[in-house]
Amino acid sequence: MLTATQTHNTASQIMALFATMPFGEQSRLIDNLSHEYERRATLRTRFEKLYEQWWRETCVYSGRNLAMNSTYYKIVDLGTPIIDFLDNLLLTEPDYKHRHIQWLKTGVCKTQK
Repeated sequence: MLTATQTHNTASQIMALFATMPFGEQSRLIDNLSHEYERRATLRTRFEKLYEQWWRETCVYSGRNLAMNSTYYKIVDLGTPIIDFLDNLLLTEPDYKHRHIQWLKTGVCKTQK
């Protein structure tokens, strides 16, 4: 974890580097970052909807039954970009949901090998 001073220094270095770039390069970089932000926001929204649906459909299940669900496969098919979302859920969701979340994380990791 970076300290506030390290974060400030890093941000200052990035801004100094950005200022040295030609205007066209700056514009392309900003466009790419904006596109990536929108893509990630769309992915997060899709994941959250599927996760809530899957939870409603499987909240009374355990073990292999968690993966015997079409919504499970839709979530797993979103791929490794959702691992950050799953990790965040492990930090924010109640303990009783952790086993379900771990099943999703395992499914994503297995299909990406």
